[in-house]
Amino acid sequence: MPFILCSMCFSDFGLIQTAIKLGVDKSEECVNCQSSKGLKLSREAVEELAMEFFVKGSWSRTTFGGSWTLQLNDYHFQKRDFLFPDWLECDAQQIEKALKQGFFLYGPPMWRVGYVDQLEALQGSGKERNKVLDQIFEHYPSFILNQEKTIFRLRSNLDDPREPLQFDSAPPGKSKARFNNDGFPTLYGSEDLEICIHECRVTIADECYVATLRATEEFKCLDLTAEGPIGNTPFESLDLAIKFLMSAETASYEILTLIANSARKRRYDGILFRSYFSQLKSTEIPNLALFGHPIRNGKIKVDSINRLHLDEASYRFSFGPVH
Repeated sequence: MPFILCSMCFSDFGLIQTAIKLGVDKSEECVNCQSSKGLKLSREAVEELAMEFFVKGSWSRTTFGGSWTLQLNDYHFQKRDFLFPDWLECDAQQIEKALKQGFFLYGPPMWRVGYVDQLEALQGSGKERNKVLDQIFEHYPSFILNQEKTIFRLRSNLDDPREPLQFDSAPPGKSKARFNNDGFPTLYGSEDLEICIHECRVTIADECYVATLRATEEFKCLDLTAEGPIGNTPFESLDLAIKFLMSAETASYEILTLIANSARKRRYDGILFRSYFSQLKSTEIPNLALFGHPIRNGKIKVDSINRLHLDEASYRFSFGPVH
C-alpha cells in the first residue's frame, strides 16, 4: 500500500489531529515532505481525511435539519473558486493535488435543510396543519408506561429537596419547554440519568438532586421515537419531519406544543420522544413528557431522592475547516 502524504505535511492543527487518527506509524520517509516522523496516509486514508475534516467538518445546522457546505470531486479539480484561510489553504491544495480532486461549495437538496412538506404544513395553519396532525396520530403507536419502568427526574438548588412534590410539574405558566411552550404543567423525565444532567444544563456550582420515579398506574403515551412513514421522496417524509423537530432548538417548541395539545385532546397521558442530546450519543435516548401533576395526583410515586455530585466530564470531538 503506497503512502502519498503524512500528518507532518500539514499546518492546520485540526487537520493534523485528524490525520494522526487516520495515519499509520511507519518509519519510512514521506514521499511528499520527506519527514519520517509523521503518520503515513495512503490514498484511501487521504480520501477519508478529506471527508472527515473538510466535508463532515463543514456541517452547518439550519433551523430544521442541516447539511455539510463543502464537497469535493474529480470535476472540480483545479476549478476551486474560493480560498481557505491562510493557515489552511496550502493544506487543502496538497490534498487536492494528491487526490486530483477539487473542493467546492455544496448546495444540498432542500429537504436536508427543513423543506419537508409535512414540516412546512405544521408551521402553517388551517386544514393542511390539521391533516398532518391527524397523520401523526394515525401512524405513530402508543407506548405504555407502567410500574416496571424507572424514571429519573433531576432538579437543582431546591429549597427542600426532601419534599417529593418539588419533583412534580411546575405550576401553570412557570415552566415552558419542548412540549409545553404554553406553560401547561408537564413533568419531564428519562430512563437515562446522564441525559437528565445534560437536559438540565447543570454546572459544578449547582446542588443537584435526582428523584427515582415509578408509575402507580399505566400511562398511555404517544411514541414519537418510533419510525414514521418515509414517503415516496424525502420531501414527503413524516418520519423526517418529526426527527427534524426533535433535533431542533426552540423554533420547534410551538409545533411540539401543538402536538402535545392534540395528544391531550385524544386522551393521551404523555409523549415518549427522542432526547435532543441523542445527537451526541451512539444510541437513541427516549425521554418522557407526562401531562399534568402526576406526583401530586398519586399517579407517579417518588421511590427515593438523592444528592447528585458531578465527579468528571469527558468529551469526544472532531475538527472541521473555517471557510
